[in-house]
Amino acid sequence: ALVGAGPSGMFFLHALATSIRDLEAIIANAETQGQSRGSANGNDDVIDRARNQLAKLPVVTCYEMSDGPGGLWRSDRKDVVQRHNPKMYDTLWTNVPKELTEFADYTYEQHFDGKQTPAFLPRMDTLDYLLKRTTSVDADLLQNNGKKSGKAHRRHEIRYETTVHKVAYNKSTAKFEVTSSATVWEGDEKNDRCASQPAVMEQFDYCIWAAGRHGKPRIPRPLLALLQSGVAPYDEDDQDSIATPTSKEEKQSEPPTPFRGTILHSSHMEHFEQHVRNKRVVLIGDSSSAEDLALKAIRDGVDMVYILSRSGYGDVTEVGSWPGDRNPKTGKVKPKVKTFLALPYQVVNNGTGLRCCEIEWDQEDEMYELDEEAQPFTLERIDTIIFCTGYAPNLDCLDPDLRFAEHEDCFWTAPSNYEMTPNPLSGDVGQNIKPSKELDISSRIIPGVCRHALISNPNMFFLADVDSETPLFELDVSAWLVLSQISGDTARISRREMEQETRQHMLEEMDVPYLRWEMDMNYFEAINELSGEHWSEDWKDERSKEIDAKQAEFYVSVLARNMRLAKYPVDFGTFNELNEDGIKYSQLHLPNYHARTALNRRSPDAGWRTYRDYDPKQFKSIFTGQEACPLPAHWLDLEKDGKPITFGAHSASAGKSNSPEAEHIGALVGTLSLLNSAETEERAPTVALIGCGPSGMFFLHALATRRRRLMDADDTNGLAMLPRVTCFESSGKPGGIWRSQDDTIDEAHQPNMYDDCWSNKPKELVEFFDYTFQEHFQGKEAPVYLPKMVMSEYMLKRVQSADPNVFDAVKFSTSVQSVLYNPTTEKFEVQYQQGTMVQSTNGMAIKEQFDYCICATGQHARPRIPRQLLKLLRKGRSQVDHGDSSDDDHDEGVNDLPFKGTILHSSHKSNFEAAVSDKKVVLVGDSASAEDSALHAVKLGAKSIHILSRSGYGVCNDTGSWPGVRDTSTGETKPKIHVHIALPYKITNSGTGLRCCGMEWSQEDEVWERDEETPIVQIDNVDTIIFCTGYMSYQEYLCPDLQIKDRDSVWAEAFWVALPDFRMKLNEFQSSIGNIKPSKELDYSSNIIPGLYRNVLIKNPRMMHLASPDNTLLELDIAAWQCLAYITGDAVIPPKKEMEDDIQKQMLEEMHLPYLRWEMDMNYFEALDALGDDHWSEDCRDSRTRAIDEEHARYLAKALARNMRCANYPVDFGTYSELNEMGEKFVQIELQNDYARSMLDPKEPESEWMTFRDVDPKKFKSIFTGQSASALPGHWIDVGK
Repeated sequence: ALVGAGPSGMFFLHALATSIRDLEAIIANAETQGQSRGSANGNDDVIDRARNQLAKLPVVTCYEMSDGPGGLWRSDRKDVVQRHNPKMYDTLWTNVPKELTEFADYTYEQHFDGKQTPAFLPRMDTLDYLLKRTTSVDADLLQNNGKKSGKAHRRHEIRYETTVHKVAYNKSTAKFEVTSSATVWEGDEKNDRCASQPAVMEQFDYCIWAAGRHGKPRIPRPLLALLQSGVAPYDEDDQDSIATPTSKEEKQSEPPTPFRGTILHSSHMEHFEQHVRNKRVVLIGDSSSAEDLALKAIRDGVDMVYILSRSGYGDVTEVGSWPGDRNPKTGKVKPKVKTFLALPYQVVNNGTGLRCCEIEWDQEDEMYELDEEAQPFTLERIDTIIFCTGYAPNLDCLDPDLRFAEHEDCFWTAPSNYEMTPNPLSGDVGQNIKPSKELDISSRIIPGVCRHALISNPNMFFLADVDSETPLFELDVSAWLVLSQISGDTARISRREMEQETRQHMLEEMDVPYLRWEMDMNYFEAINELSGEHWSEDWKDERSKEIDAKQAEFYVSVLARNMRLAKYPVDFGTFNELNEDGIKYSQLHLPNYHARTALNRRSPDAGWRTYRDYDPKQFKSIFTGQEACPLPAHWLDLEKDGKPITFGAHSASAGKSNSPEAEHIGALVGTLSLLNSAETEERAPTVALIGCGPSGMFFLHALATRRRRLMDADDTNGLAMLPRVTCFESSGKPGGIWRSQDDTIDEAHQPNMYDDCWSNKPKELVEFFDYTFQEHFQGKEAPVYLPKMVMSEYMLKRVQSADPNVFDAVKFSTSVQSVLYNPTTEKFEVQYQQGTMVQSTNGMAIKEQFDYCICATGQHARPRIPRQLLKLLRKGRSQVDHGDSSDDDHDEGVNDLPFKGTILHSSHKSNFEAAVSDKKVVLVGDSASAEDSALHAVKLGAKSIHILSRSGYGVCNDTGSWPGVRDTSTGETKPKIHVHIALPYKITNSGTGLRCCGMEWSQEDEVWERDEETPIVQIDNVDTIIFCTGYMSYQEYLCPDLQIKDRDSVWAEAFWVALPDFRMKLNEFQSSIGNIKPSKELDYSSNIIPGLYRNVLIKNPRMMHLASPDNTLLELDIAAWQCLAYITGDAVIPPKKEMEDDIQKQMLEEMHLPYLRWEMDMNYFEALDALGDDHWSEDCRDSRTRAIDEEHARYLAKALARNMRCANYPVDFGTYSELNEMGEKFVQIELQNDYARSMLDPKEPESEWMTFRDVDPKKFKSIFTGQSASALPGHWIDVGK
């Protein structure tokens, strides 16, 4: 008789069916082999032996009270007696990783069709796995037709909806008499009622009680009486009673009042959410059910959870941190769960409060009493109390002599000469602690039971888990052990041998510190006296790890012994020596421990992290080697809509599923193709990094650097908290615009720097702290300005210096098609396509979810060509030409002809030499790209270059002299480059000339228009026009609310206003222009990217843009560290208003700097613009000019210093208020970079060849190594010709 078809009963039926199948296969194979040899009976010995074993297998009748298998794992079962049959609620998850509950004959990889799944699974998935594993040997195994089905190999039947009323043992017949009755349900679905059939008594040789140890909710009577009356009654015969204080003060404090809120047991979960949402909840008990309900309550919106623990050593006390709310100002997390080593002893505050205190065991009086040395406390405004005090086995149907004893009633004694094996605790608590006279029975032993057989009646078996770390797996081994004893494969032992074996097992446990601690009060007190600062409280301490590892090894050693005893199909070795699988299984226990102990409330993810969010890479199947995968979201964010989640288990065998659960997980994960490859990273948290140019590379490097430091410090907790990054790059290599021209995949979206481009920043301003140029060039000095290829190689090697495999996280040749933010799941949904060409329509669109998204595609993604100017070149006339000029004689009677020459953008350099060599070239724009293109054109033999500048304030206007041809007669240099503050408005000379003039902004019409007061500039015989008008970012893949706007569009739409009493600080210009009143509407600062606050999108701080206003490499590197600091929680993202106020404050500070205010304030712009060309500010050598330049450079360096500290950047320039020595050195290099241009003098003899790159190298010295730059190997204009 098998009583119960929960996991225990299912496992026994599976073991039986497997044995039948294997024996029948042996017989069939032997007969086949015998027939092939010409013998009619085949291999007689093998066949006879197998048939003999087959005959010894039992015929089983299984009784199950509910309407199907699964036991308390089912939430939908129909029970005859509801109050005695607790169920797991739908949203329960396992608290043991699936890798510890996996079976060799049906793995999770097989169950999920090869798909990876998380380590901790929902109840529904685990139940489905158990059911399918059980039926994998026989699809109809759990059908109730059983042995009556006509199948010859069937040796069992299952009687569902059958109640066992009584099990007795008849000594005269040596039979178990089982009395049962079937149940018939009557009525419709809404009004079911049951009627019992007449009771039937049947006899059996053996009885297996498989109804589990979770038969009835256990609620300590004294505590329940306390809540119902207001004070705790004391019963000296009840060990759960607590002796309360007897002082006069306590007695008169408040009259007894019953608790007015809701009282539940952990099994009563029908309306759990309504009892916890926005409520203050007390959980009594510290076991796994308290842990699970506390987490579920947080997810359901609880206000606060208080856990009361009697001993302080349950599962919840091992939890290092609980989720909670993060304080945005301090960054600290206030946990939603608080644990106390105390129990309530009085109801106060008119029935809404609990007076609590620590308790202790009085050995003399043998009862619990309040610890008088502890300070009582009150939990106020309590709405709900839930008893998480476990269950009692429902043994009511068994005759008293067939029941096992309770642990509380049993004791044992160690040998008088017992000595504990030395362990890491021995030096602190003493090696020879004498055991207590009476030792508790081990929680891993069922009192009176050995090898699952009742010692007093060995034909009565109990298939129930003991206090196990791996209950399901051990239950399966136990099922085989029971079957092997019934079938005779395992010899039965005598009662005396059973008692000795039980005693020996507990003696073995006495050598394991925390197992002895549970049994021996003397050892308990010795360990309990260790301070809270003791190394045993630190799970990272090697001694703690050793104890944990030994304990896990002991559990598995016992399991290995039972496997061999049970003839179990899997072997872990012996008790004394585990084999490879046994060692792997033992090691799997450790991450299960550490998943809880490693939780740290000071970590940046403490607000959401639970043990179920632990690194999945720590869990790997011992049977298949498959790793667990991350959850699709933080565990707390799953099932927020109340729908149970499943990872597809229900479709594992059927192929497809249209179940609501399957649809829900599909919607949650949001995938077009569910990814479960080895590339999947742990998601704690997950980051989508889009782009692997400098920005993306620097973020990967920052992450790798942080990881390396944590590894060096052996900080596994810190490593577990690092974000898991997936980088998407459309090209086949890293580098972005720094790649070579032939590396480009998508020409439309991927401009490149041409191969012989040179940097326009001194290398000393872009040097990295952790990989210097001195290291890169192996100690050799290098020039100030370097070629692009050298800089590109330097960046790549620097990025790989922290981790040679840093680019393993990059999906190259991958086009991101869309990025959406789902406010419901708080996830970014990234859809992408992989292929050799990003424009390809081949391949599957894939969607993944991420916690953060970083746009690192840069600000140089697409060439920017002003449409108005391009239209002019194509049509011949601009809209700003009103046709009323008197100088049309240049047109020679031909009007509105398009430009006949070559039109390029500065990024289109594949035919640059052909477009400029021996040509007259016009560059539109005066920025760094114009400067570089102009010098490059001179090097390639251009006749002349004309630079057209709209504002007159780009870098080209700061250059004092350009290379050219020296007139030997006068000694003066005629430059090949000319800068005009003008833009074209008409094509002349039959499509070869440009008529240009100055432009001014019309505030009234809000357009650029011709400045009639400026002279017209005519440029004839133009061959090539190159737009050096910059770039636009490529953000079309981002949904609009995740994008940042280009500056021009923002400047046209957004303005800000200075304070009405604003007055600029005193500076050198005030003597010339006075105090200028700010314009009513001020433009945004060029040092601010509108909509961003230190790279965070203000309206969605989980969206970050790795960009810098000046796009310098150092700024990008700091920005990468800033983003990482925000994601890891090292830096706290301020509230929206604080970010906006900070930006306003920065722009107000910049209004005190002349050349920064000049960019924002039209009134100030016009005042400076009105100064004559002979003003001192036009002389770069004037001390006043230099003072303004230095103030400007120092401000930018201070902003860098501030950002460095905010980002926890490993370099320090000082503070925003005061730069340190390194910061001051950086300022001087920045000034020398400016002077390298402004100090060029056309009157000097070297002006024929001199460029800013020919600057004196002695003025540039590394701020990290002190190494000076070297001179170029020749004049720059000649290098590389």
